[in-house]
Amino acid sequence: MRHELDDDSFLKVWAYAKAFNLNSISENAELKQNARIAYRASYPLLIWSHELSKTNRHINSSSLLLKEAVSDISTSFFLFIQGFYKPSLFILRGGIDNFIRFFYLISIGNNASKKTDSMFAELKAHYYQRERIIHSAIVKTYNIYSDLSTCIHGDFRYMEMMEGLADYPKYDKHKAELFIEKNKSICSIFNFILLFHHKTEFSHFHFKLKDAIVASLNKTQKKAIFGL
Repeated sequence: MRHELDDDSFLKVWAYAKAFNLNSISENAELKQNARIAYRASYPLLIWSHELSKTNRHINSSSLLLKEAVSDISTSFFLFIQGFYKPSLFILRGGIDNFIRFFYLISIGNNASKKTDSMFAELKAHYYQRERIIHSAIVKTYNIYSDLSTCIHGDFRYMEMMEGLADYPKYDKHKAELFIEKNKSICSIFNFILLFHHKTEFSHFHFKLKDAIVASLNKTQKKAIFGL
């Protein structure tokens, strides 16, 4: 049996959702700067996803996993700019999950029924002797993934204590910086791994796209790729 109070509450939530926008925080210079940093970090991954989909004319599991990983990272960005910090980290963790499945598939093979921790372990073992710099990237990714996993299990750093939508959108400096730290690190690692493994495809990209990808590499990554 419907309750009038439930209906009234739902209609208020629905009205709020219809009117939801970022006007109340859009002039926050610090938020805008952090959003710019997060977007710039993820932009090379958007390039990779789009360009590799053009070279792989046939849809396959690896291309779908990469697209989903980039989709997760993009979704986490939009949650972040609205102030939904904990959900943004959940989705960012999902992006790591999908990227590791993609990377396992192109590096080792079939990932059916494989748990994420098992794939991390196998990838670390696989690259330990072959490519130490990729092994190091996998270890760093695993450390971030493990830390984000504590978000699910009640780590106080990530608690939101959300009781309603009235406080959103919002900006919290500490939580925003926490997201930026994780986002930048993961995007940088993934961009490096993609470039390391797709140098041939990269060579055919438009020069502006190449510049955007290379600009996001740190000195160690540039040296590993180009010997600079």
